[in-house]
Amino acid sequence: MLVNNLYRIQYHGKRQVYNISISIRNNEIECDCSCSSRKPCRHIHSILIGRNDKLKTQDTALQNELIQELGNFPQGLDVLQRSKIYFQIDSTCRRCNSRNIVDTKSQGIKAKLYKLISTHRYYCRDCRWSW
Repeated sequence: MLVNNLYRIQYHGKRQVYNISISIRNNEIECDCSCSSRKPCRHIHSILIGRNDKLKTQDTALQNELIQELGNFPQGLDVLQRSKIYFQIDSTCRRCNSRNIVDTKSQGIKAKLYKLISTHRYYCRDCRWSW
């Protein structure tokens, strides 16, 4: 199955609008986002798991078409599965990609200390950002 499609979607984040392009050529998938984060970034993963609260109405239909197209071949299914896993496991910092994070809902001493200074669930000890 040979597919040649290019999907351009705008993701409306907190700070700016991110331009995301996902191309499917000869069953190879390339993703690009205008943010300067790691690749693929959380914006791309968010689109691929079906979150559409930060998309305009016309981009929601395009998102649904993209997900359906990716579900038609094994490489696409793999990309969709990796996006689901990305949001199930918060094992890295969303800002600096460090693994030095604390889950404040755990029962450890560090978690209880960070819970006193933060109302968020996760806290990065490297960049001191919480989410």
